[in-house]
Amino acid sequence: MTEVVVYRGDDGSILSMKIEGHSDYAPSGQDIVCSSVTTLVQVLHVGLVDVLGMDVLSSVDEKRALVSIRWEKVTSESQAISAAVYKSFKALAKTYPRNVKLVEVQENAV
Repeated sequence: MTEVVVYRGDDGSILSMKIEGHSDYAPSGQDIVCSSVTTLVQVLHVGLVDVLGMDVLSSVDEKRALVSIRWEKVTSESQAISAAVYKSFKALAKTYPRNVKLVEVQENAV
């Protein structure tokens, strides 16, 4: 199962996302759920970095199928992109509940 963890600030803004695991919907190369997850991660990264020009902290661990993306600056634009990706993950988890789990974590402001 793929677990998507969305970290929110005290004001509800999305601060980061962590995506881990394999969806196990179908064999590698045929897994539409995995492809959807990968696409959403790419949309988040490209939107923040290439479109908005933001600095992000990202890490990838291929063995654990783990991707983590955190952005330091909360703007209306970064929230629009992250909210769209969040809502897409939410829809994916609703459609494929055996393959995608969405978790929200409240993070204290630093």
